[in-house]
Amino acid sequence: MDVHHNHDHPPTGATTGFAAMNGETTGGQGGAKVRVTTGTQIHQALCSRASSSTPVIIEVEGT
Repeated sequence: MDVHHNHDHPPTGATTGFAAMNGETTGGQGGAKVRVTTGTQIHQALCSRASSSTPVIIEVEGT
């Protein structure tokens, strides 16, 4: 399993996607950026955080 953490490029620009809904979601602001290609990697990225309130940005690569 290969999960790539990218701490060098913080998110920039306006919030998009689900994070833009109702102004309540921060979209993982301040969290580590993780690029994944499988559901298992998504699960690992979510479950390996320090706590359930630790922000994370998950980028899904593929179709």
